[in-house]
Amino acid sequence: DTADYKDEACVTLRLLNEVWKPRHAVKVADAKHIKIMCNVLKRSNTKHIACTIALIHSVLKACSVLKAGFQLQRAKDLIKESKAYEYIAECTRENILINELAAEMCTLHLDDVKIDSNENHTEISHAQNSGSSKTEICVSQMVDDSQATTSHSTD
Repeated sequence: DTADYKDEACVTLRLLNEVWKPRHAVKVADAKHIKIMCNVLKRSNTKHIACTIALIHSVLKACSVLKAGFQLQRAKDLIKESKAYEYIAECTRENILINELAAEMCTLHLDDVKIDSNENHTEISHAQNSGSSKTEICVSQMVDDSQATTSHSTD
């Protein structure tokens, strides 16, 4: 069954994440590789989504561990620009292993985003009721952050 292979690949990549040295993982944080991974996510009919989630997670974690702020910000910006975060949120509803990775990835995205409780109250309430609050709040914040970045760049 394809789902079993996805699970096995996800578990394997997650375990590799623990032994893959951050200095090697951060090399994949370049624009070319991030764009490729985002394109894989956007093609939801592909069987490589679980692997891609695990790889992006490893790259973001490596950037964070190494305090590679430029690479981390560039990767985050590319993920936002490509709207791949929407597919990350979709993946969190499909499988518990992918859910954990995607939620942790969202936490990495939110490390520099301040939550406006008034503006996001409805979204947070809905997210808490649906059982996947961290991820849905993350996606909401990433969209808000992305729109704020766009509006600031045109000023």
